[in-house]
Amino acid sequence: MAIPPPGRFDAQRLREARVALGLSQVQLAQRMGVDPGVLNSWETRGARPSAGNLGRVAFALGLSVSDLYLSDSDAVGTLVDLRVQAGLTQRQLAAELGVSQARVSRWERGLVRPTPNQAGRYAVIVGCDEDTLSAAIDRPRPAKRGLTREKVVREALEGAPLGAALAAPGRFGAKVALSQPEVRYRSVGGCEYDSCMEWLAELVMCHFGEDGFGDPVTIVVGELSFLTIRLNEESVWATLDSLSGDAEMFGELFEADYVKPEVAEQFSELPFNSVLILMNARIAQPVRGHNLGAWMAAEIIARMASATDTLVLAYPHPAGPPFDGTTEERAVRKLRRHWMKIGLTPIDEYPHVMGQSTAYAVLNAARAQLSCEHLEVPVDLSHEELRVDSEAWPASRLF
Repeated sequence: MAIPPPGRFDAQRLREARVALGLSQVQLAQRMGVDPGVLNSWETRGARPSAGNLGRVAFALGLSVSDLYLSDSDAVGTLVDLRVQAGLTQRQLAAELGVSQARVSRWERGLVRPTPNQAGRYAVIVGCDEDTLSAAIDRPRPAKRGLTREKVVREALEGAPLGAALAAPGRFGAKVALSQPEVRYRSVGGCEYDSCMEWLAELVMCHFGEDGFGDPVTIVVGELSFLTIRLNEESVWATLDSLSGDAEMFGELFEADYVKPEVAEQFSELPFNSVLILMNARIAQPVRGHNLGAWMAAEIIARMASATDTLVLAYPHPAGPPFDGTTEERAVRKLRRHWMKIGLTPIDEYPHVMGQSTAYAVLNAARAQLSCEHLEVPVDLSHEELRVDSEAWPASRLF
């Protein structure tokens, strides 16, 4: 459920405006697209609508948000206040401006300032003049007091059992929405050959306070290890042989310090100067089914491979304990389909390995099809495969 903005909601004014228009609670709720029980709770039980619903109910009644809502005195004149008065959530405003929700959150917390062009568009969207917006930028929203969902999540992630902490009496439920997927990289070293680098990519997603109030909590939801190797320098087979058994699987595709002729002929557009090998991948069970693994691999290729002369390789076989023949065959077929989503194809002479050249447009085209920009996944944070990104605090370091 969306958390309402801080401030006073005038339930009496809502009821008077509804009655003046001759609308029943059911009719107004239908006009807004909300449950009649929700509307009833605003009028009679002291509940307050979220920023998004404030905008919807004001529009449905022909009012402005300020007719129904009065900001807390310490929030008046802030960016949060301007956004709420415009009836917008952080996510809606971010979409209008063409920026991330995290960026809007940082503006509201005073961590960064919008560019002059962004500020001009911001003023138009929220319906204020540029002087008012400039004053709001200089007055970040006050820190929240008391118990918040973000504090509960953070405390739970930093020590207490997560499921118990979130589900404790008087606290919030454990289901939260994760969004804003991002890939982060770090080198893990370990290779004795200078031409090779071992990498680990982590897939992280953010939980924002419902309706955008609060600092983002960053959760690691997957990893993918990979290698980058410069060709024409050292024996590629020897390089791979010095690493794990998984890396050794690719050795047969190389001869001395270059790819074998039969492999090069399949991708004859341009000679290769480097190789990117996708190794072991893991996506946490709660976020599977959204192509996040394929999206992460596509982002790695776009970021870490040369645009015209890199051979990308993957071995579509499951890692971990051995399977019986039927199960492994099914797993291999599934992984092949997974790698095909990012534009890889079986190597003609070594069909158990998949590859592609960055010289071809297929990789970029596949990446465009895998956009996760608007993805939002509800998860239970108590799941054992999810963990907090311990390097993410404070959140201002993230974006």
